[in-house]
Amino acid sequence: MTNYAVLIGNSQFLPEADLKPLTSPTKDVEGLAMTLKIEEGGLFEKVITLVNQSTRDTLRSINHIFKNAGKNDLILLYYSGHGLPNNKNNDLYLATADTEVELLESTALSFDQLYKWIAQSYCKKVVIILDCCYSGTAGQVFKGDLSSQLQTFNDKVMGTCLMTAASNDQVALDNSEGGYSLFTKHLINGLRGEAARDDSGLVTQGELFHYVREKVSSDNPSQIPKRFLKDENGEIVLAKSDHDSRRERAKKLVPFFYDLTKEDKISHEILTKTLNILRMSTKNLSEHDRSRDILISECFSTCNTVAFIREWEKLGEIETPNHVIEKENPIEEPKGQTMLRRLMILAVVSFVSFIVLLASDDISPYGMNIFDTKGLKLLTNLAFMVSAATLGACASTLLEVNNSIVNQVFDPKHTLTYWINVLIGISVGFFLVNLVPIDPSSMNGMGKAFLAMFGGFLVPLVHRAFVVFSQIRIVK
Repeated sequence: MTNYAVLIGNSQFLPEADLKPLTSPTKDVEGLAMTLKIEEGGLFEKVITLVNQSTRDTLRSINHIFKNAGKNDLILLYYSGHGLPNNKNNDLYLATADTEVELLESTALSFDQLYKWIAQSYCKKVVIILDCCYSGTAGQVFKGDLSSQLQTFNDKVMGTCLMTAASNDQVALDNSEGGYSLFTKHLINGLRGEAARDDSGLVTQGELFHYVREKVSSDNPSQIPKRFLKDENGEIVLAKSDHDSRRERAKKLVPFFYDLTKEDKISHEILTKTLNILRMSTKNLSEHDRSRDILISECFSTCNTVAFIREWEKLGEIETPNHVIEKENPIEEPKGQTMLRRLMILAVVSFVSFIVLLASDDISPYGMNIFDTKGLKLLTNLAFMVSAATLGACASTLLEVNNSIVNQVFDPKHTLTYWINVLIGISVGFFLVNLVPIDPSSMNGMGKAFLAMFGGFLVPLVHRAFVVFSQIRIVK
């Protein structure tokens, strides 16, 4: 599974296009890229930035991603710039560096074309985020309900989520504190962990939207972000809380900035502020410090200290109260890892029990049937059979949990379901041994033990069968 992010920002336009130049799109794309990149603690392996590019180059890059993305991949498509609705063909266009208002069909990004590519792509998890208003052309008025138009676009394709910075006929603020647009400023903060609503630290598109909507509408009541969904496949995870990733990041960056100070490339004052920022959690950073935090990452990536100092000084000397370097509090173990550990413990206990009981004189391939044995021998053989089934059930559930963690779809709310799967697996193994006819002497007398283990391992199939059966009964 690969996560792709295509980040488009257009702030400069042709003089004859009659489009107002914007100040924030370039900064919006840079800040979002730094937040999403996997090297910076994000979840996106491939982040493509397209700033002030032509329509042809932008379409080529987008088309390439949709053609190469697979079924289990995720595509995040972000645009910051001017949105231009067209009443003549009921299409929405996104302006690029060479857009001509009179020739939108051939010089701008057609929203309808984008959705056609999404429909043709194997990828079924697509999130589109538009940070633009819909009245960018001077003196031109667009009629009709644009929200209904956007919903119509989104309804064409299954599994898509569309998020916009403003509702119909509203203006999305171009510039906010730190150089970002108001919408993207809160978008970045949410992706850095502030939108997470539980201990898992995962940020889903739903949580992100509700966080951004609340923050944006609070800062500017006349701007209300909107979201359009089409048959979403669960909550798409876009980010995770960066507390632990910031700690790892600080380990790399602190020596780097100490070396810059020794070489007299930055001052001790900048070094002190940098160390404070690196060792703080995102939630405790002021707006100015958030902007500086991005500059720190850019400096580390480019090693351009001249540009770093220049941009640092542009942010001014507004300071929040003196920060105290935070002590690194112990990080709670993610619940997904806790589940894995507990399953591993149960699997080890089952394996040890299996080996110990196997050495017992009471264990016999002919004593594993509850109908033919009694007394202590029955109990010993039952314990042996259950340990084998438990071992198989744990192995199967371990694979399922690990797969959900790797794909970042593990939900702590489903913890009980996994334990129920283990119990179902043990039950299946138990019944298979007693109901399925098998020669007790097969496989050197271990035939029934392996049958119990196999029954436990079948738990996912049994669970799915129960789900399908329940759904059929509901339909009836």
